[in-house]
Amino acid sequence: KNRAWARFQAVETRLSTMAAEEFLKDRHWKTLPERLERLCEALNDWDAENGSPELACSFSSDPVESRRQCMTAAIMARSDVRLLKAFQKLLEQTLKARQDPDAMVDEGKMFENLRLLGWIRPQGMLQQSLLAALHRTILKWVRATISKDFESEGLYDQIKEYQNTIVLPWLKDLVGPERFKADEWTQRIEFTCAECYCTVRNEEIFDLVADYPDSHAAVVELKHVLELTKMHSAMGQSLKQTLIRRLNHPGAGTNQIIDVYINTIKVLREIDPSDRLLQVVAEPVRNYLRRRHNTVRCIITSLTDAEVGGELYEELRRQDARPLEHNSGDSDDEEEEPTFDWKPPPPISKQKGGFFDNIGLVGSSSNGGDILSILVSIYGSKELFVDEYRLMLADKLLANLDFNTDKEVHTLELLKLRFGELSMRNCEIMIKEIGRA
Repeated sequence: KNRAWARFQAVETRLSTMAAEEFLKDRHWKTLPERLERLCEALNDWDAENGSPELACSFSSDPVESRRQCMTAAIMARSDVRLLKAFQKLLEQTLKARQDPDAMVDEGKMFENLRLLGWIRPQGMLQQSLLAALHRTILKWVRATISKDFESEGLYDQIKEYQNTIVLPWLKDLVGPERFKADEWTQRIEFTCAECYCTVRNEEIFDLVADYPDSHAAVVELKHVLELTKMHSAMGQSLKQTLIRRLNHPGAGTNQIIDVYINTIKVLREIDPSDRLLQVVAEPVRNYLRRRHNTVRCIITSLTDAEVGGELYEELRRQDARPLEHNSGDSDDEEEEPTFDWKPPPPISKQKGGFFDNIGLVGSSSNGGDILSILVSIYGSKELFVDEYRLMLADKLLANLDFNTDKEVHTLELLKLRFGELSMRNCEIMIKEIGRA
């Protein structure tokens, strides 16, 4: 017991122990610069030449490094997570001060002291606090810059300017030019900024889809940044879950669901022309529309009624529209022979597994088809739509007291181009009978 007490007393009277206790007396983050200054003064004044017992506890033969290690170990042994949080807060504040030209912050000496203590090295005590401070500050700035702004162009360029003029110079001053280059901080910060951009856009991905085509600039920019971060899976998962939460319930109108689904097709095709992302993200909405009793009627009404209008009304009147039989997305039914010029679709992501495991398991009829063919493929057959239009046409003709069928004839001709003349034969006979009557 006496020997144990003697060892305890020896540890408590070491210079590293006393310096650590002095440093930890005050826990407030605002006093950290002054405490760091006193700690470094104690480190520099430390006389280890006369057989200091600290050397026996060190992994380095260098006296200066052994002092630093012992002091750091003593502080870590007596501190808790609050110290790391305080340093994170301090680093965040100094980085934010760089954004304010009028801010008077004496950070040079503090940075020098942190380098002397070795706490911001790759394996240093404050490495995680530094990374957390960088991510938190950048994310907050990015969110304030781009959130809910879907129409402005060049938002990612603003982020890169912030990265190059604020974050990277601050980081170089903190870690020093040599460590800045050796640790590849430029590449790491570039990825962090791109990751924060994708994070913010993923949080508001439903609004971005709902606002399309007004949000086209944001979609194009998101596509570019996703190619840098490979976060297609996170974006797809976020959109899929949001679509289920916002659309797949009785309170959402069928027309609203169809409109958002059409916008989802357009946005995801802008990001991933191969339609692989669309297959996985939109499948729950397709399944829910299939179970709705009025989906077919809403689609036909949107196609044929000028008062309802919308995307489908314009879709039927496209000059480059092809018959539905020619829009099949099944690659096994292609009419054209393969050639040596064939190229696979552009890769959506290099990531494998997880979210994209479902690709190939869900219906692939959306692949390559236009908007109308994708909607028809929800039911797998166009006959339901032809029958629904025939019933709606009969009601219109019976209610047409002046027997003017010019509008119905025009609509029928457009539908024949998409659904085929044979499918619309009965509707054509109905209109001719009204004309003869």
